[in-house]
Amino acid sequence: MTNLAARLGDRASGGQILLDAATALRVPGRFSLRRLGALSLKNFAKPVEVWEVEDERQTGVGPPTAEVRVEPAVP
Repeated sequence: MTNLAARLGDRASGGQILLDAATALRVPGRFSLRRLGALSLKNFAKPVEVWEVEDERQTGVGPPTAEVRVEPAVP
């Protein structure tokens, strides 16, 4: 997963936080997320579903802002 985190960090703009679907599933009530779609990342055979953290939720509860589907990343 370290390689995936590095690739997402490479694709992020200044101040932007990008997550893969598995991580997005772990934080749906804490952050508002926006699905960016599947991105092709270096050294990954298949595109990876990517989510952007938009902001921290005040309540810390509730569903994600969009459906999150998890598929294993294949380097």
